Formats: sequence, C-alpha cells, structure tokens
Amino acid sequence: MPLNDRNRNAMIEDLDHFEIYFEAVLDHKPTYNCFKQFLHTTRNNEIVLFLDHVDDYKTTKSEKNRELKAKEILEKFIKDKSNYEINLKSDQKQFLLRELQEHYNFEKHLFDEIESSILYSLKESQFNTFLESDLFKQFIVKNTVNLLYEIGGLKVNSPIKLVENLADLKSDKFTIKDVKFIKMKLLSEVPNKINKEINKEITNKDISVKENKEIENENTDWELITNSRNYKLYFSKQLYNIGGCQGAQFWRQDMIINGYSSKEILNTLIELEYRCKGWDGNLSDIKQVHYYSINNNNEYRKKSISSSLVDSDDNNSKNGNNNSDSVSDNNKKNKKMMDKKDCNSSNSGSNNLEQQELKDDNRVLASTLIQETFHLGYFLNSREMTCTYTAIHDKQLNAYFICRKTCESSHFDNLSKKVKAAGIYGVMLKDLIVNDKNGKEQKACQFIQVVFCDFKGNVPRVLLSKIIKNRSKHIANNLKKFIELNEKRGFICENDLGVLQTMKENEEAGIEI
Repeated sequence: MPLNDRNRNAMIEDLDHFEIYFEAVLDHKPTYNCFKQFLHTTRNNEIVLFLDHVDDYKTTKSEKNRELKAKEILEKFIKDKSNYEINLKSDQKQFLLRELQEHYNFEKHLFDEIESSILYSLKESQFNTFLESDLFKQFIVKNTVNLLYEIGGLKVNSPIKLVENLADLKSDKFTIKDVKFIKMKLLSEVPNKINKEINKEITNKDISVKENKEIENENTDWELITNSRNYKLYFSKQLYNIGGCQGAQFWRQDMIINGYSSKEILNTLIELEYRCKGWDGNLSDIKQVHYYSINNNNEYRKKSISSSLVDSDDNNSKNGNNNSDSVSDNNKKNKKMMDKKDCNSSNSGSNNLEQQELKDDNRVLASTLIQETFHLGYFLNSREMTCTYTAIHDKQLNAYFICRKTCESSHFDNLSKKVKAAGIYGVMLKDLIVNDKNGKEQKACQFIQVVFCDFKGNVPRVLLSKIIKNRSKHIANNLKKFIELNEKRGFICENDLGVLQTMKENEEAGIEI
C-alpha cells in the first residue's frame, strides 16, 4: 500500500514517522482506554480509578448527585489510609477537605487541579514507556493510519510529511521540503554485500566455529533489477500516492564515472545542446518559459529557447550548431540581466535574510520553468512534461543536487490536445577518489538519479518497465560520450535553461538542506 495513504492499515514502523501527543491521547477515547489499560499493568490502579471517578463527577449535571460522588471520591482516594489513597501534596489534600467539609462547594472543576497534577506526573513517568509498549503497538496495528493523525502529528523530516507536500504536483515553486524528499531518496541505502559473523556447526563434532560470510543486505527500500558492468538499476519497494497516481513507484540508477569531477559532469548534464543531441534518450523537445528569482521583488523572465531532435544526423549536427549560436547570443543577453540583478540585489542588501527563515521548510527556492516533450516509442504518443527545476550545492557532502518536478502554471503552453505526464526527478553528483587499474588514485564522480514518472494513459506495466530499462541503458552508454565532447571545449555550459542560476541564488541565500 502507498506510504502516504491514510486509509491503509497502520504498521509498527509508522510510529517512527509520528510524534504522539499526550493531550491528544486523553481526548481520543479508544487510545485513552488503551493507556489506562497499560496503567493497570504497571500497578497504577488507584490512579486509573481516580481519573474515572473524576470524569464521572465532571459529567454529572445534578449538583446533588455531584455532592454524593465528591464525597465518594473523598472517602476512596483522598482521606488518609483510604482504600485507594493517591499520593497528593499536603496543601492539595487540605484544600479539598476544606472545600468539601466546610464550604460544600461541588462545582464541576473541583478536582481539576489535582487531576492536572496527576496527568502531568503520568506524562513524565509513564507516557513514553506506554508508547514503547507492546500493548500500544498492538493497538496501533489494529487501526488505520488515520488514527496516528488523530493522536499525533508527522515529524518534520518524516518521509510521509515530505511526500505529502509533493503529492498533488501542482505548485510551480520549489520549497525546501520538496528538495528534502528528493534528497532523501537519493541518499537512501541500496542493497549491498555485507560481512556477517555467523556460527557454523561442524558435522559429527560437538563444536561450532565462527566465520564471516558475505550476504545481501536487504534492509532497504530498493530492489536490484539490473546489475550491469557500468551501472545498476533499482525499483523502489515503497509505493506512494503522487500526482493523481495511486501506488507510484520510483526507479533509481547508480553509476561511477571515472576520470571526471562532479562539476565537469554537471556542466555536461544540463547543457541544452547535449540534451537535445541525445544523451537524454527520449527527449525530443525542450524550452524554458519562465524563471523565479529567490527574491519575490526581483523576478525576471528569460527568453524562451527551444530545440528539437531531427532524424538526419547531418541535419541534427547542423541544427545543433545553429542552436549553439542562438543559445550563446541569448546567454549574453541573459547574463547582462543577471549581472544587473545581482548588482541591484547587492546594493539593496535584500539577500540578508533572517536566520530563522533559513530553517523554514516552506521557504521557496529559486526555480526555472521548463517545458519538455518525451518520445516513448512503441505505439505510445509523446508525453509533455511541464516542470520546475532547482539546484543545490551541498558543501558538506561536496555534491550537487538537481531537482525537478512537474507542476501547473499559466506560463506553460496550452496542452489540451496533448498527453501531460507527471513526475519527480532528482540527480546527485558527488566527487570521489578511486584507484585505477594500476592502483593509482584518480578523480571520479558518483552519479545517482531517482525518477518517478506517471505517463498517464493505459501504459502496460511490462512496457513501462521496458521503457525504464532502455532509458537507463541509453544514459549509461551515451552520457560518457558527451562528457568527452564537452571536455574538448573545456567543460563549458553555454545554456542550462537557468538551472545553474538557481544554484547560484540558493547558495548566495545560504540555503542548506
């Protein structure tokens, strides 16, 4: 079942995603009853009985009946050496005796102070133990996830909370929460071989020896699908409800690219010319339609740039050269706009943000809106994707993150006659040092991409799996070729459709994720 489906049966693991609130448990009768049942098992019977009697007292409308019940509470729980005497402070006990025996005050809130004191004590001494108990866990798994929302709230960095923010894929802005979810998927553990010490019995001998055995670590969200010489492909075990797709599944591709740094590969990966010439596989058309600056009062729009793949290699080459000239001209104009913007921003001091804003997960990042068309092949129509991109440089990891999600915006062309796909994409490029065949150290880059894509329409699952496998293979076989091409011109990125500018703005604003 999808992780963020509130109507699915709850699992014990779901408790890791939620903070359970004591006050909410008191207000939720079934869970409160479970808590009282737990108190019975910890020899707090008199406390449970007292709370039940007080609750009965408060809900009694007749003052005469309240008088009878108040006196019963006094005899059972308050007086010295009573059968169920509860541990009270001397002043609390004297106050109650005075109110009941001298003033005959039987208002509904008579026991509130003592009740609050006892509940506070239970919260401090018993509540956390209750949340860890088998009794509570068994109670949770008999209910749906909705119960956890009723008695608690999602933790800040819970995968459920992060994916809920992305779930509708409508906003054309990127927030810190959006990037956190994508980054979480990129950094999640994949299956790998681990050494485990095991006991091995020797036949016909009453002894055992310890030996190390290499086994597969399966405690991960990913299932290995393709284990090629130069890349690995995984499908996620966990499903999500995203963008109208019920049970969405991510796929992930891992590669180590030797001989090149993350920055060199970044400048190749986002270069418009190379994406259009074919390293991106299914991409057939792409254009930028808008740019959102991180400063709301400093928004600017770049000129729309479009490039399409053509069938002929000669025409493709010619088209690519012409496009490069056009891209270069547009970049010069855009660079002037950016320089002017940076100057104005510096003079006004608008980048001096409050420290608390940096920690706000709802904070909007710089982003660029890009419209893309993908040719799927087979008998399927092309799919349009209206996307917002942002990029982050993580200095602690020494890695670059590019994030993309589909969205809705008035800036995009009307797609009423086309099939609009939905999806989420993230890539991480991280510098490594590896040994070559001769044992000498050389630079390398860890390339990881995670993708969820709902192509809409009735695409058979078998065919979808085949498309993903073919795309992964194409990227693995062709990206290196374009890295080598870019190396010849000094790893220049002539046009990235604003992706690098988002990274620059996010970094200048002190964004850390």
